[in-house]
Amino acid sequence: MSQKINRTSGRKISALAVTLALAACAGPNGVSIVEDQQTGFFASEEYARDASTGPMLVVVRGAAFGYDPTTLANLVVNNMQGADWGPHARFTPVAGPNTARMYFYVMAINPPRDLTGAALCARPSQPIAPGPVAAGEIRLEAALCRFNKVATSVAGRATDVAGPADPKFRELIVAAVQDVTRPNQQRIDRRDSDDSGGMHFHF
Repeated sequence: MSQKINRTSGRKISALAVTLALAACAGPNGVSIVEDQQTGFFASEEYARDASTGPMLVVVRGAAFGYDPTTLANLVVNNMQGADWGPHARFTPVAGPNTARMYFYVMAINPPRDLTGAALCARPSQPIAPGPVAAGEIRLEAALCRFNKVATSVAGRATDVAGPADPKFRELIVAAVQDVTRPNQQRIDRRDSDDSGGMHFHF
């Protein structure tokens, strides 16, 4: 299981705080997720309606495993299938005439540490420079976008990843997708947040 940190609704954690939180709170298997932005734009019922109109686009940026962009995109999208809160969307790395029009994802693999979900949604096609990662480490910035605005985003990290078939890579992707699509009434930070503006740690 991955470790998760949820922040108080409506606030954003700084890039430095996200980095420190990911490093401090990795689970026993080295996978951790921190929610770094929840804007209030996400509505699970609306997401479900949009998903029913056609496959949902996933834009994959970054690099890992020495894969070319198409192979990496297919790997990420395959690991995303069935991971969102139901009813599930069908994900595709290729835009087409029948893809959903409102929501889409941007999954940045090993991005710069200061890259935000808001930037990914505003400029989903912009190439990104590789960020610093240790050997065997995979970092993720995952953004669920509503049109060109971020709805929710999370940062994630997995350590000692042996390769693309390592279960920890799949767990990282699955945990991120689950967290960005979690219905508002199911969000831990909606149930027990306070007005202090602090991060809420849940292990």
